[in-house]
Amino acid sequence: MEIEGPQSPIHSFRDFGIHIATVTIGILIALGLESLLEAHRNHVLVEHARQDFRTEFRNNRAALIKDLKAAEATKAELLGLIQYGQSRLAGKTATLPQLSSVRSFTQVHSTAWETATATQAVIHLPFQEAGLISSAQSKQVFYNALESRAEDEWFELAAFGDPRTIPADQIAPALQKVRIAYAYLTSEEDAEQQLIAAYDKALAKLGPG
Repeated sequence: MEIEGPQSPIHSFRDFGIHIATVTIGILIALGLESLLEAHRNHVLVEHARQDFRTEFRNNRAALIKDLKAAEATKAELLGLIQYGQSRLAGKTATLPQLSSVRSFTQVHSTAWETATATQAVIHLPFQEAGLISSAQSKQVFYNALESRAEDEWFELAAFGDPRTIPADQIAPALQKVRIAYAYLTSEEDAEQQLIAAYDKALAKLGPG
């Protein structure tokens, strides 16, 4: 901001007062305009962030719903494998259950949060709104970490190969891996349900968009 000096010599306190008043009013107008422009920029930034959150939360939510439905078939298969392994350990005739479902691992996205943080849009969101979004984000981080660990456990289980050809001395370790995979799956379901609830609360606050 540049402040210009008086255009003519000051001959009295009255002239000085007029000059000071003019400068002060000019500064106030300039600051007011600057504040309005900043407020407009922040408003646009927040609206972009809100739309990003709406889109990403809805997409993540849809992926979780799909994953929850698929998990039921996987749980049934794992329970069948547990029964199969227990029968083999007991030396009984066992029939391997049909293994037809494909195990998928869903990682939810957090690009909207990363963008809102990088652009500082999140600090301009209303407190309650920011709190609900932050809660969803923390649950996203937990879920993704759980999903990643569950995937590792699943691949370790898959390394045993065809359950029918597992050597007798490897049945117990393999069975333990199946139980671990089942425990992770139930934990994932619980985390998914909590995350969906967090999305619903945040989306209700963010509005239809």
